[in-house]
Amino acid sequence: MDTELPRIRLSTFYDHSTHASCRISDESIEFGTPTEQWSFAISFPTIIESLGGDGFTAPILIRVNAAVSRGAIGVGFISLSLNKYVTSEPQLAAGHDSDHIDILLDTFLSEPVLMIRNVAANGPSAGTINSIEVITVNTDRCKHVLIHQMGKVGSVSIENSLRLADSKLPITRLHMLCNESLAELSSLQSLKPNDVTYADSLNRQIEEALDFAHAHKQRRQAQTRICVLSAYRDPMSFFLSSLFQNIQKLLPDIGLTADTLDDDCERIASMIDQSVTRLLEGKTHADFASQFIAYLLNLPLTWFDREFLAFHGIDIYQQNPDKYGLFVFESDTTKYVVYRFESLTNEFENIVRSIGLPHAIPCHKNAAADKPCALTYSTFRQRFKPSEELALYYFGSRYYQFFYPNTIPRYLARDAA
Repeated sequence: MDTELPRIRLSTFYDHSTHASCRISDESIEFGTPTEQWSFAISFPTIIESLGGDGFTAPILIRVNAAVSRGAIGVGFISLSLNKYVTSEPQLAAGHDSDHIDILLDTFLSEPVLMIRNVAANGPSAGTINSIEVITVNTDRCKHVLIHQMGKVGSVSIENSLRLADSKLPITRLHMLCNESLAELSSLQSLKPNDVTYADSLNRQIEEALDFAHAHKQRRQAQTRICVLSAYRDPMSFFLSSLFQNIQKLLPDIGLTADTLDDDCERIASMIDQSVTRLLEGKTHADFASQFIAYLLNLPLTWFDREFLAFHGIDIYQQNPDKYGLFVFESDTTKYVVYRFESLTNEFENIVRSIGLPHAIPCHKNAAADKPCALTYSTFRQRFKPSEELALYYFGSRYYQFFYPNTIPRYLARDAA
């Protein structure tokens, strides 16, 4: 676990310019920077003394809790001569969602100077520093990360963020690893025998799954430290997101334009209703679209049994999350981290540090807003009213009741309002 050390005393700050206005209280510093971009504002040159004079053991994480009311600031460690930055310099701008900056010190520095400067190009910056924390970083790092998720839960974003944080960390991202899941995908492909792209994608998934399963067995035998990242999401949101990711495969002639918006939404709603009716009545699905939609409807409710339990031998329904819905538990040499998709932004740092990385920057990819279906997708979600049968199927399920206890489903709460 990470350990919080004594905080840096705010009274140790040094004002670098008579043009910078700083006011200190017992709990914070209100600051204003010089006008010029890149000009130094305030620094904390006595970190070693603040920690008791005995230094520290790297790596440590310096967390500057601050709010910027105007402009933007950069925070980083600079040499004692003030002529060279020895760490990265993350920035915090006015209006940004974050309320802190993290700087990693991964090597020992005998006299590090924590510098805050103006990075705004159009005038001075201002804000408040509330505290500066010093946190020792957990060095029990995982040697391999498996992102094993059902899809549409931020897996691409997580992978990109981790790769940016540590380019040498081996990462594998797979949705399906078990024979039953792969066999179902094969049956879907048989309904599209002439779709070469889909067949190639499926064959690649099967090869990757088989290769990983073999390598994973060897890693466990060698007692390699592994971290498995997984996630869950509101089943209705998962279904709609997955549906629109494949909408042109299901409706090849769909317009996806402002002119065809009403017609597109009606066609999609009709397609969903027909598929839900067939699924709940237990009827077979003769065409690809109908069977694929049934597959997506079932996927979130069954994934943790068919994939997570089957491959890892762990029943997620026997585990306990924290108050934010984050599961962290271990079995042998494997650490499991299972997060709630809706809480990914707020829990991102806890997820990263559970892996053993001190810091990573969220990197959002594969978002619906960046795709051709963005307008149709957002409009459909606003208009969509699930049938009573579909609502009961999802929100009365064991999956929803376990992962979202005492929670009014988003789509039902919206209609009630």
